[in-house]
Amino acid sequence: LLVGAGVLVGMVVVLYEESALERILSRQLEQQAADLARGLGSQSLDHIQAKDWRGLSAVLSEGKRYNDEVRYIVVFGPAGQVVAHTFEGRVPDEVLNAAVLGVEDGVLTRRLTLGKERVMDVAAPILGGGVGTVRVGLGERDVRAAVVQNTRHLIIVVACVVAAGTLVAFGISYFTTRPLRHLSAAIRSVSAGDFSKRVAVERRDEVGQLQAAFNTMALELEVRERARRQLLERSIQSQEEERKRVARELHDGVAQQLTAIRLGIEATERAIPEDGVPMQEIRRGVVSARAAVDTCLTEARRLMADLRPALLDHMGLKQAILSYAEDQLVPTGSQVECDLSGVRESLPPHVEIAVFRILQEAIGNAARHSGATQITVRISASDHYVSGSVTD
Repeated sequence: LLVGAGVLVGMVVVLYEESALERILSRQLEQQAADLARGLGSQSLDHIQAKDWRGLSAVLSEGKRYNDEVRYIVVFGPAGQVVAHTFEGRVPDEVLNAAVLGVEDGVLTRRLTLGKERVMDVAAPILGGGVGTVRVGLGERDVRAAVVQNTRHLIIVVACVVAAGTLVAFGISYFTTRPLRHLSAAIRSVSAGDFSKRVAVERRDEVGQLQAAFNTMALELEVRERARRQLLERSIQSQEEERKRVARELHDGVAQQLTAIRLGIEATERAIPEDGVPMQEIRRGVVSARAAVDTCLTEARRLMADLRPALLDHMGLKQAILSYAEDQLVPTGSQVECDLSGVRESLPPHVEIAVFRILQEAIGNAARHSGATQITVRISASDHYVSGSVTD
């Protein structure tokens, strides 16, 4: 928009200057022709009165020779007849047809087309027109050439000014909007979760105040995000501690008691004689009770593993996921493939717990609902992200 406005103003200036210059040069040419016509009229008076046509022709030729713009000079008598002229042959019809009689005061200016050139024709009376009239034709080619040349120079100047103004405008716009561009990039970074992003406060105007306000906002968001993460980590840690406690109580209490009950039932089973129908019924009841205890003990151990797998504490995330996947998926008839090469050896505890719980849920869903013959568990990690997938 700025460039277009500059170009439009430049065109208006060029057209106005071209028109003004053409008017000025035309007036100068007209004045020059009028002065020349009056001078020639004064010089021709004696020759006309003496009917010295040869001398009159010499005066006209001399006047044309020393003025490059002069295309012709014609002297008319009082009756409009041609007395003398500077044409090599006859006077062209264009000039004769434009003859005006009765020029008494001042000069008469007209524009003619002589060949391919525009000519300014100026008629001046000799002694008020009583002796005759002098007509001088000055070509406008040089005037037009001067106008064109000046217009070209003016166009070049205007183009340079517009270009310089455009560069200055772009420079000002660039340096003015640069802080806003930096601020926009910082806002996008904060929107993506990078609350550590800050911008330099370079000025004290409204833009500088906006930058300072953004830095304050980003700092507050960073503090809140840090507090939220710490709260989340403490929450996960508390949950895991509670899971550990429940798993430990199941292991130390229910599991041991169930084991003791199973051993007692097994001892009772061995003490019962094998002969006799009543004894066989008792044995079947004891065997059924032992199977129920075995089922309950297996379920208790599964619950303990779900609450907090011991491998996660002792051998790390990779081995815990591998063991859990095999325990859950192999009994369903699925072939398990684990690609855990992308996991680093040590991750923060809260990250390991979160990854394990997410994959634990996904593996459990696959075991319960997919019915797939092959299931792939894959984990990859970078400096800031951990991604996992369970594909059937």
